[in-house]
Amino acid sequence: MTQLQDIKNPKRPRKATGRDSWYPYYAGFSEEFVSSAIGCLAEENDTTILDPWNGSGTTTNQGNKLGYSTTGFDLNPVMVIAAKAKILAPSELSSIRPLAKDILSKARTGRQSRFPDTEPLETWFYTSSAQSFRQIERSLQKLLVDPNQHISLSNSASVNNLSSIACFFYVALFRTLRCLVSRFEASNPTWIKKPGLRSRLKTRQSSMLSVFLQEVNAMVDAANGEKPPFLHAPTAELLIGCSSALPVNNAVVDMVITSPPYCTRIDYAMATLPELTLLGYQLDTDFDVLRRSLIGSSTVSKEQIPVNEDWGINCNRFLEEVATHGSKASATYYYKNHIQYFDGIFKSVGELNRVIKPGGKCVIVVQDSYYKNIYNDLAQTFTEMFCAYDMPLIYRNDFISGVTMGGINQHHKKYGTTSKPIESILCFEK
Repeated sequence: MTQLQDIKNPKRPRKATGRDSWYPYYAGFSEEFVSSAIGCLAEENDTTILDPWNGSGTTTNQGNKLGYSTTGFDLNPVMVIAAKAKILAPSELSSIRPLAKDILSKARTGRQSRFPDTEPLETWFYTSSAQSFRQIERSLQKLLVDPNQHISLSNSASVNNLSSIACFFYVALFRTLRCLVSRFEASNPTWIKKPGLRSRLKTRQSSMLSVFLQEVNAMVDAANGEKPPFLHAPTAELLIGCSSALPVNNAVVDMVITSPPYCTRIDYAMATLPELTLLGYQLDTDFDVLRRSLIGSSTVSKEQIPVNEDWGINCNRFLEEVATHGSKASATYYYKNHIQYFDGIFKSVGELNRVIKPGGKCVIVVQDSYYKNIYNDLAQTFTEMFCAYDMPLIYRNDFISGVTMGGINQHHKKYGTTSKPIESILCFEK
């Protein structure tokens, strides 16, 4: 085992390559960071690795390639599908293009049928175009999911049961959808505009199929350009799951490598809204429930959450300063929103303490931020929260980050918070 100082900078490369380019994700860390953390901390070949905020699956993909058993959870089904696609065995890549042609053939000749409920894709497309896009998905499902019926992917069990090869094609559909709705993208990369009825897209199915095939080929080419070896783990589980209530037995995990949601009110559900409509999420029901369930959501629950002294001195000081700040809604909406965030994080830290073996390690990447002119030292807050569960900090390394979601806000400079954010690697031991 090498030294902890050998863990690489978590900064993402400007341009993703290989499988990381299949579904580029603005949140997360680099493959090199994960590989170096595993190299520093994995003492045995049977080391089990967990990421409770798995996102697009960098931890599980890298762990899987290196031959370790990995488990990843995320509440957003789009991210679970993206992560499952990444662990597709290299031996299956040769079957991708023939399968794509079969999907295209079925989509061209199949009879269009309406979505059983209100068609969510009509958020972006006129009815006929939405049906054409849905027909591609139905053709995919007939070939790789269920030949007899359309399976809604707006529930956990359906997503959890998808094969990696089916997930590969769903990611290709995500990419196709993104290409088509790109005109509705906003300056904030986590937000996409919903067009008015007359501004929706009228796209021919032939154009959709052409883009779909183009995206499939780009994904295959990217994967073929990766360097071996790919050892592939005996088990790799990618499931929908909540970090504050992990479906994992006590003391079974050797190592956690993860990046919790940052305290910057990023709307992680809205960031994947087009993909969720493809999966069948209805905006006023399924989508709203998912959005409210995510840690860091910009929504605020009606539940009254008490401040907990165990969150630590740093966290409680920050909350007090937010509550007494003179700006509009600081004492109401923003105060409640931050309490909601820290409550979810603290419960999640408790779950990590429960599932990690004695002597196990937890490596996390966090980033500091500001609320108005109030400094939010998230690394210190996490350190105090882990200490509350008797998991001391054994290593910390800070890096200047060039990317901050707060910089999107055009009014942030008036509070004098123009310094670049600090991204911290924190390693705790049970």
